[in-house]
Amino acid sequence: MPAPGWPGALRPLRDSYSAVRKHHLRYIKHPELLNELPLDPLADDPVSPWAALREDELVRAEILQDVQRLPDEPLYREESIRAIILDILFLYCKLHPRVGGYRQGMHELLAPIVFAVHQDCIDRTALDPEDLADPAMVDTLDSAFVEHDCFALFSRLMDRASVFYEVGPDKASGIGERSSIVERSQHIHEMLLTKVDPELAAHLKRIDVLPQIFLIRWIRLLFGREFPLEQLLVLWDTIFAYDPSLDLVDLICTAMLLRVRWTLLEADYSVALQTLLKSTFTPQAARRSS
Repeated sequence: MPAPGWPGALRPLRDSYSAVRKHHLRYIKHPELLNELPLDPLADDPVSPWAALREDELVRAEILQDVQRLPDEPLYREESIRAIILDILFLYCKLHPRVGGYRQGMHELLAPIVFAVHQDCIDRTALDPEDLADPAMVDTLDSAFVEHDCFALFSRLMDRASVFYEVGPDKASGIGERSSIVERSQHIHEMLLTKVDPELAAHLKRIDVLPQIFLIRWIRLLFGREFPLEQLLVLWDTIFAYDPSLDLVDLICTAMLLRVRWTLLEADYSVALQTLLKSTFTPQAARRSS
């Protein structure tokens, strides 16, 4: 889509988010409105607004706890940014109950989106009237809609990534739960890695390093802890531009294992886990491990 059409494409998404926010955050942002209702706040009524508010506050407290533990990026320490992340995650979960509510890790998927959108936004009130800025770009990057646009981008990402957080019945055993991400982790190890490096795949199996131990984090956070933020944003740009389906993620996981293969081949269980969970997969780190 040409740039002049971007504001028109964003408008319905922004309007929709405004409506969702007004509906679901009404009593959270303005609890005094509940006092105007002819309802007993202590009544044992699971469908009352009071009960809904108490339940929502529990969810928000859980989300906020994770938001406060975001990586040490100065932007994430700002209360206004934390409020944006909290509200977006809460509203996403309200609109997508099939995901099963908030899942730990979602905050680390959203945070880089907020960082990028906030970094690029334009405060139209600070523009010089004589400025020759492109009106379409000003509308697209309007700082008044940072939260709206982050919600739209996060929702689009979760269209594909939500499966990383879903848990279903274990069909093999007939009991308990088994997540599709565990199956995906096993596919990466047993199929992809075995095909390109059977020696490494066999060694990891021999020292009992289960693929899901490290791959669940890699995949759920889209490598958010494996790369510095600046490099992560470049990686995400590549993934989203080349393969929005996120199937490319499996190949990236395989490539990352190959980058540290020599360290892993000489490692026992504890050293292997330390390499896979505490390393940063930058070019400099790769040269040190080779």
